[in-house]
Amino acid sequence: MKKVSKGAKSLQYHTVITELDKTLPRRNSKKPHLYVGTSLSTAEDRLGQLQRGAGPKFAKGHYLSVVRPILGVAWPTPIRQRR
Repeated sequence: MKKVSKGAKSLQYHTVITELDKTLPRRNSKKPHLYVGTSLSTAEDRLGQLQRGAGPKFAKGHYLSVVRPILGVAWPTPIRQRR
């Protein structure tokens, strides 16, 4: 994780969409099996963190790749810091 000082005026969050493997149980087999989260790290950095054991327990060891948005959304998507 990146350390951010209290005086930092703007943080750039990234939306991270990661594909999960097919061994995990699914709610709907017709929809893609994805994990979606936000991070201060880039999508590729966050994928590396997830593959090394970070993230929710149910998905550890099941991350495959980063999924890029299809709808023309700029990557990474900046999100304003919430107070």
